[in-house]
Amino acid sequence: MPNLFSVPIFFIVFRETVEAAIIVSALLGLAKQVVDKDQSPVGTTDTETESNNQESNAEDGALRRRRLLRKMRIQVSFPKLLYIYFITFGF
Repeated sequence: MPNLFSVPIFFIVFRETVEAAIIVSALLGLAKQVVDKDQSPVGTTDTETESNNQESNAEDGALRRRRLLRKMRIQVSFPKLLYIYFITFGF
């Protein structure tokens, strides 16, 4: 039975996987920080309409931030997952 396990290859793949995980976690944290930092409500003009629209603007803003954060997570995670896949299984 051939020996299929190679210790040097294991450590190289392990190192690359840990490195990719660190980069992904740092980028995801940065994306969340950038999205949460900009919590300014959409501009309103009248004080009367401000109270009526404030709740809907806050909900729209929260929904917009969640969608933006989801898109940023996908844009950060997908290439790194492909990178890990190609490092692990080859081209």
